Amino acid sequence: MKNEHETIRGLPYFVGLTSKELEIAGRALSPVEVASGEAIFAQGEDGGWIYVLARGTAEIAIECPLLPAEGAASTALNAGNRSVGERRVLASLCAPALLGEMSVLLEEPRSAWAIATSPCLLLQVSREEMRRALEANHKWAQSLLLAMSKILAARVAEMNRHLVALSLREDHKLQDTELDILQQSLYRHE
Repeated sequence: MKNEHETIRGLPYFVGLTSKELEIAGRALSPVEVASGEAIFAQGEDGGWIYVLARGTAEIAIECPLLPAEGAASTALNAGNRSVGERRVLASLCAPALLGEMSVLLEEPRSAWAIATSPCLLLQVSREEMRRALEANHKWAQSLLLAMSKILAARVAEMNRHLVALSLREDHKLQDTELDILQQSLYRHE
């Protein structure tokens, strides 16, 4: 990859790394180019890689139904009656961004699709490489883990705001049990 260290140095996740730390990060982060319209990863597949979107844009989408088949939360969240196989875009991302962190951290299959919406340059790192780098106290891995933590915390905070707003709306009032189930699902992994 041309100017590998400059690409890494230009990403906010690696601000402040020394030249030596950038070199170590460059050996761990493998470049991947993805054409517009191609899947970066698919819902349900093994989630063994974290991706840093260094250049380009992508969408995160879920294929319905993704939600549990039982319970009030499923009824509330499936209210749109989407058909099986239909994708719903959850987010549009522009570089720089992180993708695939949930599967790596939870060691679970991918919960969503990531689709390139323009030509993308991604830097990928495997779960195992990330774990080794953290055990070796590599600053690039610590910085990436901190960035993932902040992103996930921001998502939970945003979800809390949306749940409160949804519970207060008269035109789409959730039953208390549905709201409780949704809130509990956010915090069950503490």
